[in-house]
Amino acid sequence: MAFLVLSLPRSRSAWLSKWLDRPGEPVGHDELIGCGSVAEFTARFSGPGALAGSCETGAMVGWRLLREAMPEAKLAVVRRPVREVEVSLKRFGFEPDLEELLARDAMLDAVQGLPGVMAVQYWTLRDPLTCAQLYTFCTGAPFDPAHWQLYNSVNIQVQAQERLRHLWLNQHHTASLKAEVARRGLELRGQCDFRFN
Repeated sequence: MAFLVLSLPRSRSAWLSKWLDRPGEPVGHDELIGCGSVAEFTARFSGPGALAGSCETGAMVGWRLLREAMPEAKLAVVRRPVREVEVSLKRFGFEPDLEELLARDAMLDAVQGLPGVMAVQYWTLRDPLTCAQLYTFCTGAPFDPAHWQLYNSVNIQVQAQERLRHLWLNQHHTASLKAEVARRGLELRGQCDFRFN
C-alpha cells in the first residue's frame, strides 16, 4: 500500500524521502512537480519501478483528488509553523507568498482531520520514538534504530538553484495540473481548497 507524506516546504521532506526509502521500495520526493495530471502522478505508484510512497510539499493543493484516486494510500502530515517555513525559504533565496503558505497550511489542517492520518511536528523528527511510529506507519516495516541513527546525522537539503530550474522546466506540468485541480474541484462542488494566483 502506497503512502504520501505531505508538508510545507522546508519541513525535512527531502530527508524523509531518503530515510523512508528501502531496497526495492523507492520513495519519491515532490514527484507531483513533474506531473501534468493526477493520473500521471498516481501511475508512479504502480507497475515496474513503482514508488512505495512519496514526500510531497505541493500535493496538498490537490489532496482531495489524490484521496479519490488513491483511497487506500496511507497519509501522514508533517507540521511546521508557517513563520518558520517563511524564514527558512528566505534564507535559501526564495521569496515565499505568505498567503499561499497559509492556504497550504490550512489544507494540511483538513488532511490532518481525516480518519487514519498520522500527524507529526517538524521538530519531533529528531526523536527516535516519533520516527519509529512514522516509519512503521508509512512502510509497514519494523523500525531499525541503526538506520535511523545513520540518517539522523545526515543533513539532506534540496539544492535551491536546482529546484528553481526544475520548477521552471516543469511549469507547463504545474499549469496543467492546477487546471485539472480547479476543473475537477468544481466537479467536487467546491471542495478543492486552493486559490490560484
